[in-house]
Amino acid sequence: MDRVRRCPFPIDPSVVPNVDGAGWLPTIAGLSVDEVLALLRRRWAGLATPYSKRPAEELLSRPLVGLSIDADGDQWLTFEDEPQASLHLAPRRQLPARIREQFPFEAIDGLAEFVENFGGTADSRLPPCPWFLPASDVRVVSADCPDHEWGKVGEWEGSLTLYNTASGNFIVVRPDGTLGKWEHDIGWYGDDDPFVTLGWDMATLVDEYVAYLAMDEDECESLSPPFHY
Repeated sequence: MDRVRRCPFPIDPSVVPNVDGAGWLPTIAGLSVDEVLALLRRRWAGLATPYSKRPAEELLSRPLVGLSIDADGDQWLTFEDEPQASLHLAPRRQLPARIREQFPFEAIDGLAEFVENFGGTADSRLPPCPWFLPASDVRVVSADCPDHEWGKVGEWEGSLTLYNTASGNFIVVRPDGTLGKWEHDIGWYGDDDPFVTLGWDMATLVDEYVAYLAMDEDECESLSPPFHY
């Protein structure tokens, strides 16, 4: 049995018994593809930050093919454009109050807007991974984190997790806006610094992500973008 079910438009909610009223379904049930796209355009018309507008443009440039629902009831709108990677858009979520208290979102222009609107966006296959973490799942890096072993944290203390790769590595952003990548095999098993500075700001991160989506497997293996592994 497939873990992920693809429902074409228009969607009859009665054929999806595992959904409890959350996610996309209450908003888009019965709508045509064009009506769903129009809803997204209206929702994204108010985006204020250019790097938040970029993923909206990328998604809308691809055919919307259906609603994907996994065995837990999690939902994504699926956009495909072969041979590029599929993109799966999760519902918008608000950042938890505890995360807003732990990380200074106001110090990085547009970060909260990006995470709330495009957190949960997954590329390639579902269930998600690799993906931008949903607003409900982001965490703050800490040397004494009770539920994650980061290894040597150093200057990356207080960073926010943004993206989780297929191997379990994370792309993170420091409160000063510096982006880096955490390598799990070093953080868990090594003695060296598991964090590597990428030298990007958020706008560059999004540009590089869009470029990564257009790469084939050989290019990913050759260029090794930080989203790939």
